[in-house]
Amino acid sequence: MAKRIAILTGANRGLGRTTAEILVSKYANNFQYIFTERSKNHDELTQALKSINPNAQFEVKDLDISSQESRAQFKQWISQKYHKIDVLFNNAGVYDKDKDTGARPNKETAEFTLNINFINTVEFTEELYPLVTEDGKIVVISSQLGKLDHQPEAAKQLLVNENLTKDKLFELAHNYINNAGTPDKDLIFSNYVYFTSKALLNAYTRYVATKYIKPNQSFFAVHPGWVQTDMGGKQAPLTKDYACPYLANIIAEFPFGRHPLSGLLQFENKQLGY
Repeated sequence: MAKRIAILTGANRGLGRTTAEILVSKYANNFQYIFTERSKNHDELTQALKSINPNAQFEVKDLDISSQESRAQFKQWISQKYHKIDVLFNNAGVYDKDKDTGARPNKETAEFTLNINFINTVEFTEELYPLVTEDGKIVVISSQLGKLDHQPEAAKQLLVNENLTKDKLFELAHNYINNAGTPDKDLIFSNYVYFTSKALLNAYTRYVATKYIKPNQSFFAVHPGWVQTDMGGKQAPLTKDYACPYLANIIAEFPFGRHPLSGLLQFENKQLGY
């Protein structure tokens, strides 16, 4: 039986690293994994994963989702070598706690966070989508901080429109970035750029992705919880060892095909409202 091809981005640290370790430890038999990191030197990650399970089949590739050139090179490589993707797990993300404080953000912080967490994630997903198998799974890491409760009323009204398109959501993101650089402009969305990036990603999952995926495919938005990572901080209540098995489950244990949680925000493999 041919192995399923599963991609996990941002696998060198944090949630991605622990999830990769679980996958090669517990779920190596039926999968060929592609783990990505921004670094071009993969020795440390490769050796660490091989020490867990020398028989696991995986490759580590460099990928910077903020770079169109890097994404194109990755797509060309995986197209030529594997020809298909069964699971695409978008784990790469950023949260600059020192600059994203709830005060009005500057343009640099807004652009950095919205590009990686939303715009580049969506671009990468849609670029690879033609390779996703008929019963494949696509996953994006989101957050309950992207729930509508964390947005002003005007933003809520914009994000509950079932006719939203990717272009409209990108327009909202670019307007936020441009307005962040102009103090007298209304941001409309939360001053917390991270919250806004995840709110836009949730809306994309809910209203856009569910319309273009095929009948037997699934698209998941996942809140991993507040976890003790470089991004989450030491004060977070959950450990990676607690949170990451739920992420590995989606890749390796959720059945292929349309899942009841497709199009929904989930936490601990259960529905979490938008």
